[in-house]
Formats: sequence, structure tokens, C-alpha cells
Amino acid sequence: DKVEIKDASHLWGKDSYETQDLINKEVRGKASTACIGMGGEKLLKFAGIMNDEGRTAGRCGLGALMGSKNLKAVVVSGNQKAEPADSEGLKKLIEEARDCIKSTPNTSGYKLYGTNMYIDLGMRLGDVPTKYFTKSIFPVEKLHGPAFRSRYNMATYACSGCPVGCGRIIKDFSDDIKTVDGPEYETVAAFGPLCMNFDIDTVVRANHFCNRHGIDTMSAGVSIAFAMYLYEQGILTKEKAGMEIKWGDSAVILKLLDMIIKQEGFGVILSKGVKEMAVLLGADPEEAAHVKGLEFPMHDSRAYQGAALSYAVGPRGACHLKGSFYNLDAPGNEVGLDLGISFSNKNDPAQKGALTAKMLHFCELYNSFTLCHFSPMPAGMIARALTAITGIQYKTMDLLIFGERSLNLKRAINNKLGVTRQDDKLPKIVRRALKEGATAGIEPGMDLMLKEFYDVSKWDWETGKPTREKLMELGLDQASKDLWE
Repeated sequence: DKVEIKDASHLWGKDSYETQDLINKEVRGKASTACIGMGGEKLLKFAGIMNDEGRTAGRCGLGALMGSKNLKAVVVSGNQKAEPADSEGLKKLIEEARDCIKSTPNTSGYKLYGTNMYIDLGMRLGDVPTKYFTKSIFPVEKLHGPAFRSRYNMATYACSGCPVGCGRIIKDFSDDIKTVDGPEYETVAAFGPLCMNFDIDTVVRANHFCNRHGIDTMSAGVSIAFAMYLYEQGILTKEKAGMEIKWGDSAVILKLLDMIIKQEGFGVILSKGVKEMAVLLGADPEEAAHVKGLEFPMHDSRAYQGAALSYAVGPRGACHLKGSFYNLDAPGNEVGLDLGISFSNKNDPAQKGALTAKMLHFCELYNSFTLCHFSPMPAGMIARALTAITGIQYKTMDLLIFGERSLNLKRAINNKLGVTRQDDKLPKIVRRALKEGATAGIEPGMDLMLKEFYDVSKWDWETGKPTREKLMELGLDQASKDLWE
């Protein structure tokens, strides 16, 4: 009921953990905090927003947005509860959802190893980018889940109300770092095989450093790996970088992260991300692993044809959460069956345009519903929960309409900002067929998939805009006027 804007000068310059601790003392532990670290204060392009200690809204530079507003933190507290329309029905659904979660095979894996349980399977599928997207085989036993459990004193972390607890906490890591939140799979892969670094302690330290200062581990890892790649190619020299940047040099990874935060030397260039790095260093832009400025995640576009397409047409570039092929297009996953999302031949580009459209529409809902991307709840159960909460009768297929409306609205905004079909592409570095692993000889069939996606989505091939008819069909009348009048 009350909103206040408070002076944060005593918090400015503090890292994310210090900031949360100080605020927690001020409010006596009765609030939740989302804040920025030095990354956001210095407006780094891949600064994130930190919350719940080491959790983060990490991608797209939202931390820099807060920093640009001189906003250090948002603190929320309260004890009011929203009353669902059908509380008894919702209680039954919650029990049903708990049973669903407990009976899902992945649940035990998440409990034991967190999201890093995927790294073994991922390598065997060719889905873990290695040596800056030029390889797919690496000594996975040095960085997989059991390696972390055997080396460290690990505990689990669960989001509020979650019976799984896929989050990792390392206790008593070192004399100078007592507790580390994580690392999760994406971070392990980004500072591990992508950089050809298999020193597990360095991965943990890099993860903690990024958490402290609030920067995206994926974009940071990809940028450092790009520097290593360019150094090997001779495009980046010791003179330009001020140091040697060789594959697998764990000390260099940590030094470069420090230089990024301090905005010193070569760290200034690294902090701009791979798109601008290519320009500033005179590298081929096709070697910069990004889509629309967002660095690639740790899911290789050659492993799932549909994932490659989702990176190209998704609302924020190369984002693994907007298609989730590694999760939804997998044997035994029944989450999207009622929506026509089913297990397919991941290496066949045929009909991936239609499947990707459904995937993108469905994945739009997760953040809107505050629903975990790893939730095994089938689409029908989600629709029933929405009905119980709101009192409005929803059908399962309504979910796709909601998601389609969201995706097209975001596309219209991107179009207004200058995005066209020419931007719906992948650079060669992530398309070029590898010579090893499960994806040897495979390239994404982008032309076929993109044309099919545009056809089923009713997007205009010449401009890249959703057609006037599609926008009107979705009730986006104002967006239709903005784009077409």
C-alpha cells in the first residue's frame, strides 16, 4: 500500500551480496530485494539484476538499465494474499502437480546435481559448445555433476514452494570465499569447455565473481572465449590485448573478468560483447557468436535444428529459454503433448518451422505465469490451474494463443526498433558443420525452416513484420496501426 524512493548512496559501490545484506538489516529480514552490482553501476552491456542472494535475471543487460536510472535496488515486502477463485480446486491441483514433479525422472537428477546434470548427456548429443563453437568433445568427467559433489561440500537451494531444489550452494569453498551460489550448467559450460578450461575451482571462482558484481556468465564466457579464438587466429595479438590469451588459461579467465568489472585495458573491449568486439578488433562478423547482439547460450545450434531456428527468430536473439528444444523436444517429455509439441527427429529440419512456432508460443508463458522452465506440469494442468486461480474457463489450446499474442507483440516492438528478416540469421561460427561428435557433418537447414516459420506465423517475408491480418486476429490493433499505417 506504500511506495517509497530512498537514498541509496550508502549502497552505491557495494557488490550484490553486500547490498542485499545491508538492505536485509535495514528492513529486518522482512523483504525481498532485486539489486545490481558493479556491472550495473558501470552500465556494462551484459549486467544482470541479482536477487535471492545468487540468483539473477542475467541476460540482455537489464542491470545496465537499472544503473542508467541510478536505481540500485528494488525492495518489496508485504503480507497480503491473493484469493483464488476456486481455492479447493487449486489445492487439489497443487497436490496433483507435486505428484507429477515427484514422479518425473529428472527430479532426482536435479536434486543431486542441479542443472549441471545435463552436461554429460549434452556432450553426447553435441549440445555443449566447446572451444568457442568449433568442437563438441571434451573431458566431461572433470566438470560434470559428480565431480562437483565429490570435490565440494554442496547443499541445495529451492525457489519458494519448490519441492525439487535444483539450485546449488557450495559451502566453505576457500579461505576467502565461504559460500558460493551455483554454478549452474550454463556457467559451467561457458567458463569450462567453451574456453577449454577444465580447472573446476576456476569455474567456481568465475561464477562467484559474476554473482558478486552482477554480470551474465554466458555473455562473459562467450566474450572471453571469442578473445581466445581470435588470439589463436592471430587477429588479436599480445600487443592489442596487453597479455597472452590462450585456450584453457584459468588465471587469464579470472584476470579478464576483473578487467571487465574495473573497465581496465582489454576489459573495456570485452565488456561490449562479441558483436562490437568483432568490429573493434577487425574480425569477421560471421565469427561473432550472437543473434541480434545477444551472445549464444550453452546449447549448440547444430544439436537441435529447431533450436537454431528459435535463436534466429526469437524475441531477444540467441536465448535458450525461448525455445527450450533441449528440454521439450526430448524423449519422454509430455509437457506439450496436448498442444501438438512432441518428440521429433532433432536433426531433420523438415516441419521444424511449425514446431518451433508452437515452442516459442508455449515458452512465452513461463515467465508470465512465474512458472519454472523445468516444470513437468502438462499444458492441460497449467490451463486448469489458470482457471482455478482466475475463475475464467480456459482451454488447453488457449495457452498457445496467449503465447502467440505475446510473441507477436514483442516482434512488433522489435520491428519498430529496426529488426527485419535480414536479422533472423545465425553467424557461420555456430552453423559450420563440425568434424566430431554427435553433430558431425550437420548444419542447420535455416532457409527451409525460416520460410516455413514465416508461412505458419503469417509474418511478411519482405519486411519481417507480422502481417496486418495476423495482428488483428490476435487483437493487437494498435500494433497493426503502428506497423502498417
